[in-house]
Amino acid sequence: CGRRAHCPHFGLLVGQQEGLESLGLVGLLVKHSPDVGTALERLVRHLAVHVRGACARLTLTERLAILTWELYAPGLDAVELVGDGAIAVYYNILHELCGPDWRPAEVHLARRTPADTGPYRRFFRVPLRFDAEEFALLFPRRWLAHRLPPVDDALRRLLQDQIDLLEAQNPGDFPEQVRSMLRTALATGRSSAGQIAALFGMHSRTLTRRLNASGTNFQQLLDETRFEISR
Repeated sequence: CGRRAHCPHFGLLVGQQEGLESLGLVGLLVKHSPDVGTALERLVRHLAVHVRGACARLTLTERLAILTWELYAPGLDAVELVGDGAIAVYYNILHELCGPDWRPAEVHLARRTPADTGPYRRFFRVPLRFDAEEFALLFPRRWLAHRLPPVDDALRRLLQDQIDLLEAQNPGDFPEQVRSMLRTALATGRSSAGQIAALFGMHSRTLTRRLNASGTNFQQLLDETRFEISR
């Protein structure tokens, strides 16, 4: 669509129209959280129920919270546009959770600097970093403690039960789960076969056997993920 419309910020236009409501049951569970920190932890944990081929990561520094969008599926087209849209959705979600006073400290965009940065500056209204290593929102960590409206415990339990059921029914193929883990693990320097196997609660030999049964191997997935990050 971006190519046909000759619109390099098409992804941004799509993403800025979406928010929690676009995430279905996951969005409702996020909304029915006691505070912003819990809401984002649930977003990161359950995003795969709604989105395939990408994952979210929340990283904390002394002063900042960094919410990152990471694509891990190999060979995807229009990666820059998809990332633009995802960060715009993140932005809308945090505005919905925190209220009108919330502003990120900075927005990172893992895309070439466009010829016209105006659409990005008008939407985000904060410092932008193009050609970044990842798509991310950086905002003051204190917002994680921001309280949300009182939670309906019965509704929250119902939503959690439904999401748990969906995850059990649709666990995703094992190589896809490993790709998802690798995308985050490479960013933290903990991407050996043994370290990834430990995240699944298994021995590295079991990891190797299950990947071989799926027609691939750990080194192939590692190389694919490194290539996609570089690309």
